[in-house]
Amino acid sequence: MRGRPLRGLVLASLALFPTAARAQAALDSVDRYVRAELTRQRIPGLSVAVLRGDSVLLARGYGFANLEHRVPATDSTRSGATSWWSNWWNGYARFRAYST
Repeated sequence: MRGRPLRGLVLASLALFPTAARAQAALDSVDRYVRAELTRQRIPGLSVAVLRGDSVLLARGYGFANLEHRVPATDSTRSGATSWWSNWWNGYARFRAYST
């Protein structure tokens, strides 16, 4: 009788393993893609966040935040957002936040 709760926990963990493994494989794929694009496009550095609902699945910095001083980019590196594209997304996000 005492072993049954543990057995149920083990079975539940095994049932979730394929989903967790697929999620980790997807995050590893994102990581490889970002690293390849940094090299291919000669991007000095950037920060990436992958979210699912309110959960942060991946938050990582790649490359350098400051090339001159060789400061690495982190998941909390702040960068200038001055392009029309980032301004458009910023406005859209604010609209969505206030309209819901």
